[in-house]
Amino acid sequence: MADASSREDIWTKTMDFLNMPDWLKLEMVQSVGIKILHVAVWLVISWILLKLFCQVLRKITALKMSPQASRLTVKIVKNVGYIIIGVEAFALMGFDILTLLGAASIIGVAVGFASQTSLSNIISGLFLVGEKQINLGDMIEVNGITGNVDSINLMSVQLRLPNNTMVRIPNEIIIKNPVSNITRFFHAPVRPEPGRGL
Repeated sequence: MADASSREDIWTKTMDFLNMPDWLKLEMVQSVGIKILHVAVWLVISWILLKLFCQVLRKITALKMSPQASRLTVKIVKNVGYIIIGVEAFALMGFDILTLLGAASIIGVAVGFASQTSLSNIISGLFLVGEKQINLGDMIEVNGITGNVDSINLMSVQLRLPNNTMVRIPNEIIIKNPVSNITRFFHAPVRPEPGRGL
Protein backbone atom coordinates (compact mmCIF):
# COMPACT_ATOMS: atom_id res chain seq x y z
CA MET A 1 0.00 0.00 0.00
CA ALA A 2 2.83 2.37 0.88
CA ASP A 3 4.62 1.56 -2.38
CA ALA A 4 1.50 2.37 -4.38
CA SER A 5 1.02 5.73 -2.65
CA SER A 6 4.70 6.67 -3.10
CA ARG A 7 4.47 5.76 -6.81
CA GLU A 8 1.39 7.91 -7.17
CA ASP A 9 3.18 10.77 -5.39
CA ILE A 10 6.19 10.54 -7.75
CA TRP A 11 3.83 10.36 -10.75
CA THR A 12 1.91 13.43 -9.54
CA LYS A 13 5.08 15.45 -9.03
CA THR A 14 6.39 14.44 -12.45
CA MET A 15 3.15 15.46 -14.15
CA ASP A 16 3.08 18.75 -12.22
CA PHE A 17 6.60 19.49 -13.43
CA LEU A 18 5.72 18.66 -17.04
CA ASN A 19 2.61 20.89 -16.93
CA MET A 20 4.52 23.88 -15.52
CA PRO A 21 5.18 26.94 -17.66
CA ASP A 22 8.65 26.97 -19.24
CA TRP A 23 9.88 29.94 -17.20
CA LEU A 24 9.01 28.14 -13.94
CA LYS A 25 10.80 24.97 -15.09
CA LEU A 26 13.88 27.05 -15.92
CA GLU A 27 13.77 28.67 -12.50
CA MET A 28 13.59 25.26 -10.77
CA VAL A 29 16.47 23.86 -12.84
CA GLN A 30 18.58 26.95 -12.08
CA SER A 31 17.77 26.61 -8.38
CA VAL A 32 18.85 22.96 -8.36
CA GLY A 33 21.97 23.81 -10.38
CA ILE A 34 22.96 26.57 -7.95
CA LYS A 35 22.44 24.19 -5.02
CA ILE A 36 24.65 21.51 -6.65
CA LEU A 37 27.31 24.12 -7.43
CA HIS A 38 27.18 25.36 -3.83
CA VAL A 39 27.67 21.81 -2.51
CA ALA A 40 30.54 21.16 -4.95
CA VAL A 41 32.34 24.36 -3.86
CA TRP A 42 31.78 23.44 -0.21
CA LEU A 43 33.24 19.94 -0.74
CA VAL A 44 36.34 21.23 -2.55
CA ILE A 45 37.11 24.04 -0.06
CA SER A 46 36.44 21.94 3.05
CA TRP A 47 38.53 19.05 1.67
CA ILE A 48 41.49 21.41 1.05
CA LEU A 49 41.14 22.96 4.53
CA LEU A 50 40.95 19.51 6.16
CA LYS A 51 44.06 18.40 4.29
CA LEU A 52 45.98 21.51 5.41
CA PHE A 53 44.77 21.05 8.99
CA CYS A 54 45.92 17.41 9.00
CA GLN A 55 49.36 18.44 7.72
CA VAL A 56 49.73 20.98 10.55
CA LEU A 57 48.41 18.45 13.07
CA ARG A 58 50.89 15.84 11.81
CA LYS A 59 53.80 18.23 12.43
CA ILE A 60 52.55 19.19 15.90
CA THR A 61 51.85 15.62 17.03
CA ALA A 62 55.20 14.42 15.64
CA LEU A 63 56.94 16.70 18.16
CA LYS A 64 54.89 15.59 21.18
CA MET A 65 53.82 12.00 20.44
CA SER A 66 55.33 8.74 19.29
CA PRO A 67 55.19 8.12 15.52
CA GLN A 68 52.36 5.59 15.77
CA ALA A 69 50.29 7.82 18.10
CA SER A 70 50.81 10.73 15.71
CA ARG A 71 49.64 8.66 12.72
CA LEU A 72 46.63 7.35 14.59
CA THR A 73 45.60 10.82 15.82
CA VAL A 74 45.81 12.30 12.32
CA LYS A 75 43.85 9.37 10.87
CA ILE A 76 41.05 9.73 13.44
CA VAL A 77 40.83 13.51 12.90
CA LYS A 78 40.76 13.00 9.12
CA ASN A 79 37.93 10.43 9.30
CA VAL A 80 35.88 12.61 11.67
CA GLY A 81 36.46 15.54 9.29
CA TYR A 82 35.16 13.51 6.35
CA ILE A 83 32.01 12.64 8.30
CA ILE A 84 31.39 16.30 9.23
CA ILE A 85 31.96 17.42 5.62
CA GLY A 86 29.55 14.76 4.33
CA VAL A 87 26.83 15.64 6.85
CA GLU A 88 27.13 19.35 6.02
CA ALA A 89 26.95 18.57 2.29
CA PHE A 90 23.66 16.72 2.83
CA ALA A 91 22.39 19.68 4.87
CA LEU A 92 23.25 22.09 2.04
CA MET A 93 21.32 19.88 -0.38
CA GLY A 94 18.24 20.30 1.80
CA PHE A 95 18.12 17.00 3.66
CA ASP A 96 16.94 16.95 7.27
CA ILE A 97 20.07 16.38 9.34
CA LEU A 98 18.24 15.07 12.43
CA THR A 99 16.56 12.39 10.31
CA LEU A 100 19.89 11.44 8.75
CA LEU A 101 21.62 11.30 12.14
CA GLY A 102 18.79 9.18 13.57
CA ALA A 103 19.07 6.72 10.69
CA ALA A 104 22.87 6.71 10.99
CA SER A 105 22.71 5.96 14.74
CA ILE A 106 20.34 3.02 14.16
CA ILE A 107 22.59 1.68 11.40
CA GLY A 108 25.63 2.27 13.64
CA VAL A 109 24.14 0.19 16.47
CA ALA A 110 23.27 -2.63 14.04
CA VAL A 111 26.75 -2.55 12.49
CA GLY A 112 28.31 -2.43 15.97
CA PHE A 113 26.57 -5.64 17.01
CA ALA A 114 27.51 -7.28 13.72
CA SER A 115 31.18 -6.26 13.93
CA GLN A 116 32.16 -6.84 17.54
CA THR A 117 35.53 -8.24 16.45
CA SER A 118 36.33 -5.03 14.56
CA LEU A 119 35.41 -2.91 17.59
CA SER A 120 37.59 -5.13 19.77
CA ASN A 121 40.49 -4.60 17.35
CA ILE A 122 39.97 -0.82 17.41
CA ILE A 123 39.94 -0.71 21.23
CA SER A 124 43.00 -2.98 21.32
CA GLY A 125 44.74 -0.63 18.86
CA LEU A 126 44.13 2.32 21.18
CA PHE A 127 45.62 0.32 24.07
CA LEU A 128 48.67 -0.57 21.95
CA VAL A 129 49.31 3.07 21.10
CA GLY A 130 48.66 4.22 24.68
CA GLU A 131 50.94 1.66 26.32
CA LYS A 132 53.83 2.36 23.89
CA GLN A 133 55.15 -1.19 24.33
CA ILE A 134 55.55 -1.58 20.55
CA ASN A 135 57.04 1.13 18.35
CA LEU A 136 57.56 1.48 14.62
CA GLY A 137 60.70 -0.41 13.57
CA ASP A 138 60.73 -2.74 16.60
CA MET A 139 61.31 -6.43 15.92
CA ILE A 140 58.62 -8.43 17.69
CA GLU A 141 57.52 -12.04 17.91
CA VAL A 142 53.85 -12.98 18.33
CA ASN A 143 52.27 -16.40 17.74
CA GLY A 144 55.52 -17.69 16.26
CA ILE A 145 55.75 -14.83 13.73
CA THR A 146 58.83 -12.61 13.92
CA GLY A 147 59.15 -9.35 12.01
CA ASN A 148 59.68 -5.60 12.15
CA VAL A 149 56.72 -3.35 12.95
CA ASP A 150 55.95 -1.45 9.75
CA SER A 151 52.74 0.26 10.89
CA ILE A 152 50.29 0.28 13.80
CA ASN A 153 46.73 0.94 12.64
CA LEU A 154 43.34 1.01 14.32
CA MET A 155 42.56 -2.56 13.25
CA SER A 156 45.92 -4.28 12.94
CA VAL A 157 49.70 -4.21 13.14
CA GLN A 158 51.66 -4.83 9.96
CA LEU A 159 54.92 -6.73 10.27
CA ARG A 160 57.67 -6.91 7.66
CA LEU A 161 59.26 -10.36 7.78
CA PRO A 162 62.97 -11.00 7.02
CA ASN A 163 61.99 -12.39 3.58
CA ASN A 164 60.31 -9.01 2.80
CA THR A 165 56.79 -10.41 3.24
CA MET A 166 54.10 -8.27 4.88
CA VAL A 167 51.96 -9.91 7.59
CA ARG A 168 48.86 -8.28 9.07
CA ILE A 169 48.13 -9.23 12.68
CA PRO A 170 44.84 -8.08 14.27
CA ASN A 171 45.35 -5.90 17.34
CA GLU A 172 43.19 -8.19 19.45
CA ILE A 173 45.64 -11.08 18.93
CA ILE A 174 48.56 -8.91 20.05
CA ILE A 175 46.71 -7.81 23.19
CA LYS A 176 45.59 -11.34 24.12
CA ASN A 177 48.88 -13.17 23.43
CA PRO A 178 52.42 -12.87 24.81
CA VAL A 179 54.52 -10.58 22.60
CA SER A 180 58.33 -10.56 22.62
CA ASN A 181 59.84 -7.19 21.71
CA ILE A 182 63.30 -8.32 20.60
CA THR A 183 64.79 -4.87 19.97
CA ARG A 184 63.13 -3.02 22.85
CA PHE A 185 66.34 -2.82 24.92
CA PHE A 186 68.75 -3.38 22.04
CA HIS A 187 70.44 0.00 22.47
CA ALA A 188 69.99 0.23 26.23
CA PRO A 189 73.23 0.24 28.24
CA VAL A 190 74.00 -3.00 30.07
CA ARG A 191 73.88 -2.51 33.82
CA PRO A 192 76.22 -4.69 35.87
CA GLU A 193 74.73 -6.73 38.65
CA PRO A 194 75.56 -5.52 42.19
CA GLY A 195 78.99 -6.75 43.28
CA ARG A 196 80.10 -7.66 39.77
CA GLY A 197 82.09 -5.76 37.23
CA LEU A 198 81.65 -5.85 33.49
